[in-house]
Amino acid sequence: MNWDVDELLDMVDEWKFKLHDKLKKMTAKQRAAFWRRSRDKARAMGLTVVEQPTSLARPKRRRRATG
Repeated sequence: MNWDVDELLDMVDEWKFKLHDKLKKMTAKQRAAFWRRSRDKARAMGLTVVEQPTSLARPKRRRRATG
């Protein structure tokens, strides 16, 4: 049983490293298109896809009005 799990984890690691190398060679626009296509394929298979917020930047702090 443990051998099966180890083999699965090895395959996942191989896939992860291949994907990382592929994404490293892409431009930002190409990466965005790649993930968009991946999400579209997942939706077509009936999987639930959670969208990332469009802006990950934190809101700017404002000074309090004194006086």
